[in-house]
Amino acid sequence: MARKLKIGIIGTGGIAGAHLRSYKTIEEAEVVAGCDIVPGKAAKFFEKNDMPDAKGFDSKEEMAAAFPDLDGVSVCTYNSTH
Repeated sequence: MARKLKIGIIGTGGIAGAHLRSYKTIEEAEVVAGCDIVPGKAAKFFEKNDMPDAKGFDSKEEMAAAFPDLDGVSVCTYNSTH
């Protein structure tokens, strides 16, 4: 199998769960990281969704620095912040 696409999630509120569920159905994709401006929220999101290998961050800059090779991100923030 080819390398999986590495996906990040920006904003781990309500809609992020729908994005995550969709990504879980795509064999070629893997959510590896996420971030939220609320400290600790992204880490709790992954814990709640039984994803211990996904890393949570408190900013998109921290996530991008740790995962410069992300293939894509889902922007799950308020529409006005896209």
